[in-house]
Amino acid sequence: MRNIYLFILLTVCTIFVFSNCKKKNTNTVTPIVDTPFIYGELTAFRQEEQDTFGAGYNIFEYAFADFWSDSITKTVASPGLITLNGDTLATPATENFHAYNFADSVNWNVGSGMFVSAFSCNLAGNFPGYTGSTLPDTIDATVGITVNITESTTNSADSIAFVFQTYHGSTPYVFIYRANPGAVYITLPNLSPSNYGVGALIITAFKTDYNVINGREYQFIRERRILKQVYMR
Repeated sequence: MRNIYLFILLTVCTIFVFSNCKKKNTNTVTPIVDTPFIYGELTAFRQEEQDTFGAGYNIFEYAFADFWSDSITKTVASPGLITLNGDTLATPATENFHAYNFADSVNWNVGSGMFVSAFSCNLAGNFPGYTGSTLPDTIDATVGITVNITESTTNSADSIAFVFQTYHGSTPYVFIYRANPGAVYITLPNLSPSNYGVGALIITAFKTDYNVINGREYQFIRERRILKQVYMR
C-alpha cells in the first residue's frame, strides 16, 4: 500500500507539473490507510487547478483500477471490461483520463475475467472536496491561515491533507487531518526568506469505502485534489 512518503514524493511531482504549462498530472495519492486483505483498489480521482496568475481554471478526471487474485501476495488478476459512469477504461485499467462527471456519481461496472467475477458498485454521497474557506492568493508564513475542516466543508471526507510548497525545491510542509477537527490554524514558521516566492497550496480530500462483493473485499477511493498557485513570504 502506498504510504505517506509516497504522498510527499508525488506531491512534489505534482508541483513540478503544475508549474510547467499545466501538463496533465497522472500522479495520485491514496488515503493513509493500510488494508492488505483486499482483492482490488478502484480510484476515482479529480484534480482542479486554480491559477492565481491568469492562466485559468482546469479540471482533470482520472480513473485507476487494480485487481489481485490473492489478497496477501497481490498476484495480479485480469478483469473483463471496466466502465466508470458509462465510459470504458483500458484493460489493464491502470490509468485513464476522461470527463467522468464525478461530481454527480461514481458508478463502477467490472466485467468477469481471470480471477475476477463481474460486479457493479454505485458509490452514493457527495464527492469529497474542500469548501471551508476562500483559498488565499498570498500566504504569510508567520501569520499562517485558518482552515475549517468539518463534515459539510469536506463533503464527509475521511481525511484531508494540506501541502505547501515553494518552487525553489524546499521540503514541502504537509499537514494531514482525519475526520472533522473543525477550525485548524496552520503556520509555516520555518519557511526561510530564500524560499519566499511563488508556490502551491495543494488540498487533497479522500473518501474510502470497503465493500464485500462476491465474497471478496474491494477498496473504492474517491479523491479530489485542489491546486492553487500562491505567493509565500
